[in-house]
Amino acid sequence: MTSQPRQPNHLPAAPPRCDLLEALGHLWQDMPCPRPALGLPPEKTTKPGGQTDKTLDPKMHKALLTSLAATALAAMIAALPAAAETRGYHQVVGVDEDDMLKMRAGPGVGYRIVVGLPNGTVVWVQSCERLGNTSWCKVSLKQARGLKGYVSSAYLQKQ
Repeated sequence: MTSQPRQPNHLPAAPPRCDLLEALGHLWQDMPCPRPALGLPPEKTTKPGGQTDKTLDPKMHKALLTSLAATALAAMIAALPAAAETRGYHQVVGVDEDDMLKMRAGPGVGYRIVVGLPNGTVVWVQSCERLGNTSWCKVSLKQARGLKGYVSSAYLQKQ
């Protein structure tokens, strides 16, 4: 029986696997580990002396800082008061003739209704806070200062 000669393997050599290189530790310190493309963070590499290098790729660092700055800016904008949110007297406006602005026990539609306020009612705005897309103002009635609650700032006009 004649044996066939072995065919040479013409496949390109696979890049070294970084996880295997890390597992082997000091034996393969000088073996280069390929870095991911597209600005992704590099994998951990071991420096001589056993220290781990965890630095970010400069592109990833810039993208991360940009994202954090955008998030901080969005949070500051969301916290800005609406036009009717200054302390002082405001008048209820924009309510339908057959309806009333609902003063609620808390800032949101899930709170119980304290009283209905028709157009023209004057209230003292103490403070306002934004919840979602609605700005809720803590108010008390001018004629009955003990009656307090929250109303949507969309229906308040500064006097």
